[in-house]
Amino acid sequence: STQSTWGFQIRKQEQIMESQIFKSYLLLFNIQKAKNAGSLIRSAAAFGVSEVFLVDIDNPKKAMHKKLTFGSQGTENLITYHNFDSLQDIREHCTKNSINICGVEITPKAEPIHKHPFKGNTLFMLGNEGSGLNKNQVAICDHFVYIDQYTGKTASLNVAIAGSIVLHHFAVWANYKPWQIVGEKFDAIELNKKKEKDVQE
Repeated sequence: STQSTWGFQIRKQEQIMESQIFKSYLLLFNIQKAKNAGSLIRSAAAFGVSEVFLVDIDNPKKAMHKKLTFGSQGTENLITYHNFDSLQDIREHCTKNSINICGVEITPKAEPIHKHPFKGNTLFMLGNEGSGLNKNQVAICDHFVYIDQYTGKTASLNVAIAGSIVLHHFAVWANYKPWQIVGEKFDAIELNKKKEKDVQE
């Protein structure tokens, strides 16, 4: 049945993520545009992010419904969320659980992402579309990465695109097992397929 197939796919996905030696996390904070937040959720689902961290949101799926669903193609229902009261609470949680905080920003000590300067479990934090990481975000980071560009035609990438590139690099470095392909697409979980259909219509 569809329900049993969906349950099997969910269990298989959970088993794969539990087997990952190093886990990735994504912090959605100070992202202004709904389309970017939704696209980051979709990328988090695609690249094996264990949890999406949020700040000061009592009911993540209700309060951020528009941001989580715009462009996420139903994947917002397949993500685990962890809400915190403040950035400092996130810093304390990460320290306690041996999670490095990596800011995606060009700073004097930032390293290029293609060198994979990761040290273990990692929370990735991206900046605002216009102003980048604010000083409070910078203060809780352990290290920083940036994405090389090969022309001077633009000063930066879109935040959702940058996040997708970074999450993919971590998955490669952490040796995540690629999901199976069926035909010309990845074999998406049934719930996700239904949500994609609903959004497209």
